[in-house]
Amino acid sequence: VAAMADVTTHYMASCDESDQKAVECLLDWQPPVMPEVAPMDNQGQYHGFEEAISITKAEMHSMSPAQLSRSLELMRDLRMQIANREREVKAQLQHKDFAKERDNLHEQQLYLQEQETSVLELIAELTSSVNAQTGVEIEGE
Repeated sequence: VAAMADVTTHYMASCDESDQKAVECLLDWQPPVMPEVAPMDNQGQYHGFEEAISITKAEMHSMSPAQLSRSLELMRDLRMQIANREREVKAQLQHKDFAKERDNLHEQQLYLQEQETSVLELIAELTSSVNAQTGVEIEGE
Protein backbone atom coordinates (compact mmCIF):
# COMPACT_ATOMS: atom_id res chain seq x y z
CA VAL A 1 0.00 0.00 0.00
CA ALA A 2 2.85 2.41 0.82
CA ALA A 3 4.52 1.80 -2.55
CA MET A 4 1.24 2.37 -4.34
CA ALA A 5 0.68 5.61 -2.43
CA ASP A 6 4.11 6.87 -3.52
CA VAL A 7 3.48 6.49 -7.25
CA THR A 8 -0.27 7.14 -7.44
CA THR A 9 -2.08 10.45 -7.20
CA HIS A 10 -5.06 10.33 -4.87
CA TYR A 11 -8.02 12.71 -4.94
CA MET A 12 -10.51 13.27 -2.14
CA ALA A 13 -13.81 15.09 -2.42
CA SER A 14 -16.95 15.54 -0.39
CA CYS A 15 -20.28 17.23 -0.81
CA ASP A 16 -23.58 17.76 0.90
CA GLU A 17 -25.66 14.68 0.09
CA SER A 18 -28.88 16.70 0.25
CA ASP A 19 -27.67 19.06 -2.51
CA GLN A 20 -28.65 17.31 -5.75
CA LYS A 21 -26.43 19.52 -7.94
CA ALA A 22 -23.36 19.00 -5.73
CA VAL A 23 -23.84 15.22 -5.83
CA GLU A 24 -24.21 15.33 -9.63
CA CYS A 25 -21.06 17.45 -9.99
CA LEU A 26 -19.15 15.08 -7.70
CA LEU A 27 -20.24 12.05 -9.74
CA ASP A 28 -19.30 13.78 -13.02
CA TRP A 29 -15.88 14.89 -11.79
CA GLN A 30 -12.79 13.36 -13.37
CA PRO A 31 -9.15 13.96 -12.52
CA PRO A 32 -7.35 16.43 -14.78
CA VAL A 33 -5.76 14.92 -17.85
CA MET A 34 -2.51 16.29 -19.17
CA PRO A 35 -2.45 16.60 -22.94
CA GLU A 36 -0.37 13.97 -24.68
CA VAL A 37 0.87 14.63 -28.13
CA ALA A 38 1.82 11.79 -30.41
CA PRO A 39 5.50 11.93 -31.34
CA MET A 40 6.31 13.80 -34.53
CA ASP A 41 9.35 13.75 -36.75
CA ASN A 42 11.04 16.81 -38.28
CA GLN A 43 8.52 17.05 -41.13
CA GLY A 44 5.58 17.12 -38.69
CA GLN A 45 4.56 13.55 -39.41
CA TYR A 46 3.43 11.25 -36.63
CA HIS A 47 5.32 8.03 -36.04
CA GLY A 48 5.18 5.22 -33.53
CA PHE A 49 3.08 2.35 -34.76
CA GLU A 50 4.15 2.47 -38.40
CA GLU A 51 7.54 0.90 -37.77
CA ALA A 52 6.13 -2.17 -36.01
CA ILE A 53 3.49 -2.59 -38.70
CA SER A 54 5.87 -2.17 -41.64
CA ILE A 55 8.51 -4.52 -40.21
CA THR A 56 5.90 -7.19 -39.54
CA LYS A 57 4.43 -6.81 -43.05
CA ALA A 58 7.88 -7.04 -44.64
CA GLU A 59 8.96 -10.12 -42.70
CA MET A 60 5.72 -12.08 -42.31
CA HIS A 61 6.24 -14.18 -45.45
CA SER A 62 9.51 -15.57 -44.10
CA MET A 63 8.28 -16.23 -40.54
CA SER A 64 7.91 -19.62 -38.92
CA PRO A 65 4.50 -20.59 -37.47
CA ALA A 66 5.75 -19.68 -33.97
CA GLN A 67 6.94 -16.27 -35.18
CA LEU A 68 3.65 -15.69 -36.98
CA SER A 69 1.71 -16.54 -33.82
CA ARG A 70 3.86 -14.19 -31.76
CA SER A 71 3.50 -11.41 -34.32
CA LEU A 72 -0.25 -11.93 -34.34
CA GLU A 73 -0.31 -11.61 -30.55
CA LEU A 74 1.81 -8.43 -30.74
CA MET A 75 -0.47 -6.88 -33.37
CA ARG A 76 -3.53 -7.62 -31.22
CA ASP A 77 -1.77 -5.90 -28.31
CA LEU A 78 -0.89 -2.97 -30.58
CA ARG A 79 -4.53 -2.72 -31.66
CA MET A 80 -5.56 -2.47 -28.00
CA GLN A 81 -2.98 0.27 -27.41
CA ILE A 82 -4.28 2.19 -30.41
CA ALA A 83 -7.90 1.78 -29.25
CA ASN A 84 -6.98 3.01 -25.77
CA ARG A 85 -5.19 6.03 -27.21
CA GLU A 86 -8.20 6.72 -29.46
CA ARG A 87 -10.44 6.78 -26.38
CA GLU A 88 -8.07 9.20 -24.64
CA VAL A 89 -8.03 11.53 -27.65
CA LYS A 90 -11.82 11.37 -27.93
CA ALA A 91 -12.16 12.24 -24.25
CA GLN A 92 -9.76 15.16 -24.68
CA LEU A 93 -11.73 16.41 -27.69
CA GLN A 94 -14.86 16.51 -25.56
CA HIS A 95 -13.12 18.30 -22.69
CA LYS A 96 -13.25 22.10 -22.79
CA ASP A 97 -9.72 22.43 -21.35
CA PHE A 98 -8.32 21.14 -24.65
CA ALA A 99 -10.06 23.65 -26.94
CA LYS A 100 -6.70 25.08 -28.05
CA GLU A 101 -5.44 21.58 -28.94
CA ARG A 102 -8.55 20.69 -30.97
CA ASP A 103 -6.89 20.70 -34.42
CA ASN A 104 -3.94 18.64 -33.19
CA LEU A 105 -6.29 16.21 -31.44
CA HIS A 106 -8.36 15.78 -34.63
CA GLU A 107 -5.14 14.99 -36.52
CA GLN A 108 -4.18 12.44 -33.87
CA GLN A 109 -7.64 10.89 -34.06
CA LEU A 110 -7.41 10.47 -37.85
CA TYR A 111 -3.88 9.10 -37.57
CA LEU A 112 -4.97 6.56 -34.96
CA GLN A 113 -7.95 5.47 -37.07
CA GLU A 114 -5.64 4.89 -40.03
CA GLN A 115 -3.23 2.92 -37.86
CA GLU A 116 -6.06 0.83 -36.43
CA THR A 117 -7.18 -0.02 -39.97
CA SER A 118 -3.61 -1.02 -40.91
CA VAL A 119 -3.29 -3.20 -37.82
CA LEU A 120 -6.65 -4.87 -38.47
CA GLU A 121 -5.60 -5.67 -42.04
CA LEU A 122 -2.29 -7.07 -40.79
CA ILE A 123 -4.08 -9.15 -38.15
CA ALA A 124 -6.24 -10.64 -40.90
CA GLU A 125 -3.16 -11.42 -43.02
CA LEU A 126 -1.31 -12.96 -40.06
CA THR A 127 -4.34 -15.03 -39.07
CA SER A 128 -4.62 -16.30 -42.63
CA SER A 129 -0.90 -17.18 -42.70
CA VAL A 130 -1.06 -18.93 -39.33
CA ASN A 131 -4.08 -20.95 -40.46
CA ALA A 132 -2.44 -21.81 -43.79
CA GLN A 133 0.82 -22.95 -42.17
CA THR A 134 -0.98 -24.86 -39.44
CA GLY A 135 -3.18 -26.56 -42.03
CA VAL A 136 -0.14 -27.49 -44.16
CA GLU A 137 1.66 -28.96 -41.16
CA ILE A 138 -1.37 -31.02 -40.11
CA GLU A 139 -1.86 -32.32 -43.66
CA GLY A 140 1.82 -33.27 -43.85
CA GLU A 141 1.67 -35.42 -40.70
